[in-house]
Amino acid sequence: MADVVIAFEVLEHINDPKKFLHDLGNTIAKGGLLIMSTPNIDSLEIACLGGLSDLIMFDHVRLYSPKSIKYLLNQEGWDLELIETPGLLDIERIKNNFHTNLIDLATDPALRFICDADDAIMNQFQSFIQDQLLSSHMQFVARKR
Repeated sequence: MADVVIAFEVLEHINDPKKFLHDLGNTIAKGGLLIMSTPNIDSLEIACLGGLSDLIMFDHVRLYSPKSIKYLLNQEGWDLELIETPGLLDIERIKNNFHTNLIDLATDPALRFICDADDAIMNQFQSFIQDQLLSSHMQFVARKR
């Protein structure tokens, strides 16, 4: 039995995530850890860019939010220990798409202001996005019950 399993950027490619987590549970000792990362469907990037986001891909058969990850893990016998969205590029991607006219922020003057602001303001806003679990990638640690 393993004490730790790490799977980065895998879950979004799995057709049957419940079976996947169940099978992992059979390989991890009680109290063992599962460390994973996956795109965050609740991200500001996806909300602003939609299909222009690199996170919306043909091979991403399922997308998750912090809430849905917690629910899925709980159903399959895992306790969520930590969840975070530590991304660094959300506002940069939004800014680049805005400045190349791929998205229109006419109805969002606050976001338009941030995209035109200096690096200090953009970095503060990116930190806010992270703190609110709204960055484009999330990572989490779960413990097997």
